[in-house]
Amino acid sequence: MEITQELAGLETLRGTTRGEDLFAAVSRVLDKYNLSWDKMLGITTDGAPAMNGKKAGLTALISQKVSECGGKVAQYLCILHQEQLCAKTIGLADVVRDVVKIINCIRSKALSHRQFRTFLDEVDAQYKDILYHQEVRWFSRGTVLKRFFELRQLIAEFLSSASRDTQIPSDKRWIFDVAFMVEITDLLNNLNGKLQGKEQIITELFDHIKAFQMKLQLLCRHLSAGNLAHFPSLREVNVKVDRLPEYGELLSNLNKEFDLRFVDFKKTAGDMELFSQPFSVSPDSVPEHLQMELIEFQCDTELGKKMYHYP
Repeated sequence: MEITQELAGLETLRGTTRGEDLFAAVSRVLDKYNLSWDKMLGITTDGAPAMNGKKAGLTALISQKVSECGGKVAQYLCILHQEQLCAKTIGLADVVRDVVKIINCIRSKALSHRQFRTFLDEVDAQYKDILYHQEVRWFSRGTVLKRFFELRQLIAEFLSSASRDTQIPSDKRWIFDVAFMVEITDLLNNLNGKLQGKEQIITELFDHIKAFQMKLQLLCRHLSAGNLAHFPSLREVNVKVDRLPEYGELLSNLNKEFDLRFVDFKKTAGDMELFSQPFSVSPDSVPEHLQMELIEFQCDTELGKKMYHYP
């Protein structure tokens, strides 16, 4: 099987951008290439009201049109967009603001920035600078927090020696929270990188989401048991045991947010399994009009060898 991607058209919207305007643009492209509506299988949007309105949104209008033509279309929200929205629910925003404030104190003025880089060079630090935070990018938050955490003692020494108004908080609870954010942003960045991989199909992307949620559940269990095997930053700062339940609750809430955001994908999990693992799916679990064909498919020995690369 060969999967290809092609851009059928690029339409300019002049004036309003309501659901019906978007639908008219899609219709023009399909008419241009004589594409049949009943052949459309899925539509993915970014979650904007004009896209996802229940009655007049683009997805509703397309679903109605496809249904009238005898087809059925699956509706999805962009996986990357949903993952970003989930990430914003973690909490501890005050910790990130504090870190950004400290970084800005160092980098906002040229003299201060030069002095800091000179200081890092003199002490032969692993890194020669601290990174700026870009609000629009989750990757930025993760890398900034990690670099800050690794340079935290040197940053504290530099700010103290310069007698600046901004200092790193001495409260251990604050550094515990920074360490936890380093852990979770690293986990999210790992997921984000996998979701942005090229030439992946929906089943592979959803597999990454499922694996991430299973990791969250494992981490919640570990925190409940006081196990920090997968939390090197928290181990490094000797986190207090009484903080672990709060961190476990944050991870649990993040997992629930993923459940809510990806409910559409879970509704079609059976179809995805049929597509990705046709030889292991029970015929009783698939639609009746596919059962006989699936049995023939699964009993084809030669095809099975090709599917699983048997010698």
